Amino acid sequence: MRTIDKPKGGGLPRVPNDAAPELVSEVDTEIADFRVTGFIILALEVDDQGVPGNVEVIYSDLPAETAELLAKRFTAARFKPAVKGGQVTAASILMRIDVE
Repeated sequence: MRTIDKPKGGGLPRVPNDAAPELVSEVDTEIADFRVTGFIILALEVDDQGVPGNVEVIYSDLPAETAELLAKRFTAARFKPAVKGGQVTAASILMRIDVE
């Protein structure tokens, strides 16, 4: 019998999917302050309806307010759900967002 461990801190199991969740909505990554540049890595738990549940900042070299704003924007995003064994399923993904 094969078991799948949950990632540290809870969350969804990291299961290899036939197709990972795919962003299908427009997300504004523009920041009004031209001096702000860098990137952020977000961990998202996307349910079987394509709705992100948990959005966590894994790393950011952006100001805290900017990182928080981007995390909120991706919380409102919509995804094409992951597919495993021909069935839609929830999945965890990592996303890198560059701000230039």
